[in-house]
Amino acid sequence: MSELKDHRSICVKLLQDLLNQQTTAQKVIDDWPIRTGDALVDNIYSLLFHYRDDEDIRSKDSRYAAWQEDELRKYVELLLQQR
Repeated sequence: MSELKDHRSICVKLLQDLLNQQTTAQKVIDDWPIRTGDALVDNIYSLLFHYRDDEDIRSKDSRYAAWQEDELRKYVELLLQQR
């Protein structure tokens, strides 16, 4: 498996675990492959900080929660399509 496939596969798994509530946003950030040189992976990494920091907003606003989760699902699809 190529290096690109390896780190994107890791990212997909981490995001799926987050969306399935099997892990926390902080754990995903901690386990995220960094310095990959992959712009998509780097952009998602930045978004994960916003996701982590917005936990209180998601708990109060279900539409906002749904929107954020939909965005993460879109990134999972992009990672799967481009690996």
